[in-house]
Amino acid sequence: MKILGVLALVLLFGCSENKLPKYVELRELRVLGLIAEPPEVDAGGVSMITPVRSDITESTALTYEAVGCLDPGVSVGAEATCAGAPSAVSLSSGSLTTGDMTKARGFTGLATPFSVTAPASSLIFLQRREQDQFNGISYLVTYTVTNSTGVTVKSFKRLIISTRPLSQKNKNPILSDILGDGLVFSTSFSLAAAISVAPSFGAVGAETYLVQQADGSQSTRNEEILTTWFITDGELKSYRTTGADSNTWTTPGALVSGRDTFLLALIRDGRGGLSVVKKCFGTCP
Repeated sequence: MKILGVLALVLLFGCSENKLPKYVELRELRVLGLIAEPPEVDAGGVSMITPVRSDITESTALTYEAVGCLDPGVSVGAEATCAGAPSAVSLSSGSLTTGDMTKARGFTGLATPFSVTAPASSLIFLQRREQDQFNGISYLVTYTVTNSTGVTVKSFKRLIISTRPLSQKNKNPILSDILGDGLVFSTSFSLAAAISVAPSFGAVGAETYLVQQADGSQSTRNEEILTTWFITDGELKSYRTTGADSNTWTTPGALVSGRDTFLLALIRDGRGGLSVVKKCFGTCP
């Protein structure tokens, strides 16, 4: 009986999973990432946050609100929210109606950036070990976006604040392009075709960095670059690839009337660094 029960649960979850939307498909309101430039700063330093988001169903405008606060302990299970936090500060708010955030561009791409000023060392490093100060303390930035139908999506970014020398601070990896079958994409593609897509990196890729131990000694570690892929149409073989590994995008059998087709790649370095490239096929203003 127990075996039959387990099999029933497996079948139930299998059926449920098949009904869920695929992670890689851009359909409704999504926040794909928050790019911090730079992703690691000194206490009191300033970083610009640029959201990457998509909502191909939107036709008018989106609204957003960004708030910052001391990290409540997200890495140990605390909710990623600044609601009710004494340290909470409003960073930015408004409507998204320009650039990529228009109907003509499918409300897909980069949204309005906003700045974050890290707390002073007397606050962010209060009662923190020298080891933690060197390796970095996170400052929480929450970003809430709402579309014209009332759908709301919340996301967050942990900005790293450290005493590392500037030369050792994390930099965003640079994704310069997405290649199709080893070549630069044109403004169109063949329908129902299997295309090998791969990230093309810029001057900054995976970095080597120092981590301080409790005894004050330092060790060297290496980043691993992960690429997450998103599409509006067609199918992807994998939703994530490692390093320079390629993926396979099977293009749609027919174009969707009234909008463009998008392919996006986001690369992450595992330390808060992020970069994105968007490929647009169609009218693409």
